[in-house]
Amino acid sequence: MAKPLSGGTSQVDRAVAWTYLEWQQRIVKGILEPQFGGRTVSLFIDGVELGRLSNSDPSRAINALVSAVASQFVWRGGGRLFDPILQLVAKWNFGPRSDPPPVVPLLAVTVLAATEFDPGQKFNPNAYYPRLAELFTRAGYEVSTGELLEAFDSMDRFWESLADWVDRSPRYGAFPLVPIPRLRRIGYSLTQAVVHATDRARLTLFFEAIDLDPVNLPREVELLKALRIWATRERGLSRHFLEVLRGPDAHPLLMPTLMSLAARWDGRVVEATGRRLLPISLALDLDEAVAEWVIPTRSGVEAEKLVNDAFGSIEISWPPFGSTYEVTAELPDVSATIDRQFAFSGDSSTALHRPKSVYVLGFDDLVGKWIERNGIEPFEEHVIVVASGMHSQAAGVIKRAADPGWRIARQSPARPVVRGYVIYESVVFSDADSFASALEESGGIGAVLRPDKSPVPHLSNGLRLPVKIGSRHHYLRGGEPDLILPKGDAPERIRVYLDGVSQMLWTSDFPVPLRANPPLEPGRHVIEVEERRLEFQILDQLPMLSFGSSVEVRDAIESWADGLSEAAVVHMWTLPRGRADDWMVDCAGRARRIEKPDVPEWICAAGLPEPSRYTPVLHPNDVWVIRAFGSVILDVQQVGARRPINVDRDDESRYILQRVTESRHAHDNPVLRDYLTVWASGRNRT
Repeated sequence: MAKPLSGGTSQVDRAVAWTYLEWQQRIVKGILEPQFGGRTVSLFIDGVELGRLSNSDPSRAINALVSAVASQFVWRGGGRLFDPILQLVAKWNFGPRSDPPPVVPLLAVTVLAATEFDPGQKFNPNAYYPRLAELFTRAGYEVSTGELLEAFDSMDRFWESLADWVDRSPRYGAFPLVPIPRLRRIGYSLTQAVVHATDRARLTLFFEAIDLDPVNLPREVELLKALRIWATRERGLSRHFLEVLRGPDAHPLLMPTLMSLAARWDGRVVEATGRRLLPISLALDLDEAVAEWVIPTRSGVEAEKLVNDAFGSIEISWPPFGSTYEVTAELPDVSATIDRQFAFSGDSSTALHRPKSVYVLGFDDLVGKWIERNGIEPFEEHVIVVASGMHSQAAGVIKRAADPGWRIARQSPARPVVRGYVIYESVVFSDADSFASALEESGGIGAVLRPDKSPVPHLSNGLRLPVKIGSRHHYLRGGEPDLILPKGDAPERIRVYLDGVSQMLWTSDFPVPLRANPPLEPGRHVIEVEERRLEFQILDQLPMLSFGSSVEVRDAIESWADGLSEAAVVHMWTLPRGRADDWMVDCAGRARRIEKPDVPEWICAAGLPEPSRYTPVLHPNDVWVIRAFGSVILDVQQVGARRPINVDRDDESRYILQRVTESRHAHDNPVLRDYLTVWASGRNRT
C-alpha cells in the first residue's frame, strides 16, 4: 500500500517546497507556454529544467516536485491513488477553464521517469514503473509498482485533456500527442521525453557547430534540417532521440524542446554532468614514430586539475604558444587505451576520449605534429589511422579516391606507433566525384571520413581579411571564398542565388568555389540559399589607412592592420619535405625549383630527427606553389594575387606550366585556369 516514509518530507528543499498548484503555475509558465517564436508546445521535463525553474539543485528540485505530487495521492490502496487529482479535474471542468487542467505536475513526474532512464540501454516498458516508484522513494514516499500500474488506467485521459485545452486556447498552436502501440498507459509520457541528459549535452556541440546566436534563432525548419545533417555522423545521441529525429513526427515532438534549449544556450560545450567538455585527441610525430594523447584548448578553460581513478591526476594550463594544453604529467599510453573510453574530470571540466575505429589527422603548424580532427578537409594532406578490422574498407576508399603519393607508414613490430592500427600517410582527396563514389561503397567508414563542416550553408576558405564592417565578410579579389552546401545522407539539388542570379547546385562534402572567370567584381555580393542570406565584400586591393573614411571604418581597418601584423608573426607557409618536387611560379609564369633547406647542424648534433616540414622563401611576385612527383602534379596552392603577365620563359617553366594545364587542378580551379589562359595566349591583359 502506498504511504509516506518516516521523515520523508525532510528531504525536500524548503526553498522549492511549492504546493501542487504552485508547481502547476510554474511549469505552465516556464515550460508549457509557447516561447521563442514557436507555437507548438511540449512538456519536456528533466532535472536540469526543474533546477532552472526553481533556481535550485536539480536533484532537490526533482524531490520537491515529486513530494508535491505525492501530497495529492490517496494512501489507502485500492487503485485510487489519483482520486484527489481526479476531483481537482472535475472541479476544473465546472469552472471557466481559462487555465490548463490541474494535471500538469503529475504528468511532469511521469515524464521524469522516462528522462531519468539510461539512454544507453534498450528501453524495456517493464522498467518504467520501478523507475517511477524509485522517484517517490527518493522523495520519501513508498508506492508499489502494482499500485502505479493500476492507477495509470486514467493517465491517457489526463494527457488528452491537456492537449484538448491547448488546442482550444488562442495562445497556443498545438500540443502533439503521438501514441505508442501497445503502450497506452505510458506512451504519451515517453513521447515527451525526447531529450535525455546525454542528448542535452551533445546538443551543445551542435549549437557550437552552427555558431548559434541565442538572440537570433534560426527558423524551426532550418534548425531541424541542420540537426538532421549533423546527426548523420556518430554523435553519441541516444537511440530514442535519433528515432524521433529521423521519423515523421520530429517537428512536433522535438522542436519545442530544441528551440527552448537553443534560446537558453550559454555558449558552453558540456557533457552530461554539466562540466565543460574537452576532447582528448590523438597526436602523431611520424619523424620520431611516437603517438600521444593531447587536449586541444577550448575557450573558457584556462587551467584546472583533472583526475582519473586509474591514471591519477594531471594539471592542464593554457599554453603560451600552440593549440593544445600544457599537461603536468603524461597521459596514458596510446596503444594501451586507444580502444577504450576514459576521462579525467575536475570541478568544472571533463577531458574525454571516445574510442574510434578511424582517426583522421591534419598537420598543426603551431604544435608541429599531426593532430586528430573530425573528418577530412578537401585538398589538404592527412594522416589516417585505421583499426585493423576496418583496414580493407579504408584501403578501398583511399585507393579509389585519394591523390597519388599516399603510402602506408612502416611500424616496428616490436614497438608499433599505434598497436592494432594501420597508418596511412600523405592522403589527399581533391576529386569530389571520386570521393563521393568511393564513400557510397565503403560501408560504415564513410561517415567518419566525410568532412565535418557546419551543417548550415556558409562561406569558407578564401583570402579573408580579418576586418568586419557592418555584416559583410571581406576578401581580396582573386581570393574569393568557397560556398559550403552541407550534405546529409544523400546529395540533393538546391537553388542558390548569387546577386539575384539563380543556379541549381548539389549539396556536397566538397566546397563550391566562388572564384569565377572572370572574377567577381569588387563590391558587395549576396548569396541566398534556403532562406539563408550570406553577404560578403570583394576588395580590389588591401584597405588603405587613409583619410576620407568614417571613424567607424577607420577604426575597423586599423584593428584589421594590427591583427595582420600579429598574424604575420605566427602564420608561416610550410611544405612537407617528402620525395615530391616543390616549385614556385610567379605572376609571369616563371617556375623556380624550391630547394629544401639543409637540416641545421645543431639538430643533427643533438641527435634529433629531421623535421618533416620546411618553410619556403616567398618572393613578392610569387603566385602559385606546385608540388609534383615526376610528371604528376600532386597539389597547386595560391600564395599571391598579382595580375598574370607574359614574358619569355625557359624550357623548365614551359614544361611545368604544360603539366599543370593538363592536370585536374586546371579544370577544378577557375583562378588557376585564368592564369594559364593568359600565359598561353602570349599577350598581356590591359
